[in-house]
Amino acid sequence: MHVGVSTYHTNPDDGGIAQYTLSVLRALAQRPADFGRDRLELFGTEAERAAAVAVGADFDAMEASPRTSAGAWLRERGVELLYAPANSEFLTDSGIPSVITVHDVQHVRQPHFREHVEDGHWERAEHILRDAARGATMIIAESETGKADLLECYAEHGLIADRVAIVPYTVPPHIRADRRAEEATRVRCELGLPERYVFCPAQFLPQENHVRLVEALGIIRMRTGLRVPLVLSGAHERPLAAQTWRTLMTTATRMGVAGQIHPVGVVRNEDMTGLYSAASALVMPTYFGPTRIPLIEAWAVGCPVITSDIRGLREMCGDAALLVPPSSADDISNAILSILNDEALAAEMTTRGLARATVFSPERFSDALWAALRHAKASV
Repeated sequence: MHVGVSTYHTNPDDGGIAQYTLSVLRALAQRPADFGRDRLELFGTEAERAAAVAVGADFDAMEASPRTSAGAWLRERGVELLYAPANSEFLTDSGIPSVITVHDVQHVRQPHFREHVEDGHWERAEHILRDAARGATMIIAESETGKADLLECYAEHGLIADRVAIVPYTVPPHIRADRRAEEATRVRCELGLPERYVFCPAQFLPQENHVRLVEALGIIRMRTGLRVPLVLSGAHERPLAAQTWRTLMTTATRMGVAGQIHPVGVVRNEDMTGLYSAASALVMPTYFGPTRIPLIEAWAVGCPVITSDIRGLREMCGDAALLVPPSSADDISNAILSILNDEALAAEMTTRGLARATVFSPERFSDALWAALRHAKASV
């Protein structure tokens, strides 16, 4: 069978989708024996082809497919099954049997966040997912919660449980747990990081809840006098991100912690191991689930995790994170102080996180992804 892989998401600006796509490429580089006679072909940009080569993907060909008339172009090439690791009109409009990974349906569950109503995002997402519910050979969810969400939202459009596979997230290829000490030293020096800081790698969007995190730092300063530096990664040039950044800094000024905010911009993949390893904790009080890749990255290098006590993340974390209500700056501040002031607790959370990371191993991810593709192949 001729299997096409359509990916346009290896740019770090794409956040967690970019990390996931790199994990997909790594898994596809480890082709099982029963796919040995199939042709596997990647369609993407020059950067994505370079990313594929970097993780050892051995595709028969790597082509940059056109954004328009993609279906006809792919059919001419003889593609019989098409896989996309993220929502893609390129995939659903092709008319070719397809497999698609759906990372969440938060635009349905939490449509009040502005990201979902600007620039037609909600309508585009619904077009893709309703088409997939009706016609995709297989939809991949990242967790049992994600599968339940899909069925709840799209059963009325024809989606059934047998067409939803679960492929849990994994540690992206650039996270080097074996080099965490060296990378912490290098990145701390090169990026001018504070000696002790908490880290939040979320995109600058309202649902990532940076404002409550900044308020928590202000509460810590007012109650204890401790000035906890906060390192933030990500771009904030796009309109909604720029507005989120302005709100964040206005809040930081009001709380007297503006000098504690350390933005590092879009970070190279190779620097992420060091950023997590040097941090006292990953703090991610997001409103969005059900699964978040930064938690896995932090666990893999022994960084304690503080995140939201919400559906999906609660199940993902088990006992490997301090869970807080995302709407409570008081609770976020208390969790941060617990990690900073209690060495035994920090060490315990590191141990639990390292154990939890094994649940999201590359081997489990690869086995589950190939199983989903195997099921889809048998259905065509």
